[in-house]
Amino acid sequence: MCNKQLAVSGGPPVSACRALPQDTLTPSGLLPPLQSAYRAFHMTETAVLTDILLAIDTGDLSALALLDVSAAFDMVDHEFLIHQLRTSYHLSGLVIQ
Repeated sequence: MCNKQLAVSGGPPVSACRALPQDTLTPSGLLPPLQSAYRAFHMTETAVLTDILLAIDTGDLSALALLDVSAAFDMVDHEFLIHQLRTSYHLSGLVIQ
């Protein structure tokens, strides 16, 4: 059994055993309203595909470019990233360990 709780700015504590991005970001109002990722029943792929299909239906030109940016994350200054997560998003504890 897990009794660990995460403090969430602007929302109730969330169990650390099931802390998902939407559990911590949605109550705090930190997710942009048009962001599809990390929301129940929303997927980024679905949102992109819907936008492309709407553009095609209206006769607009559409293109999709897929880039692999995984190597860029190896270049991230992790100390700076952790500092930003703590100060800008008020995350602490297991979330950023």
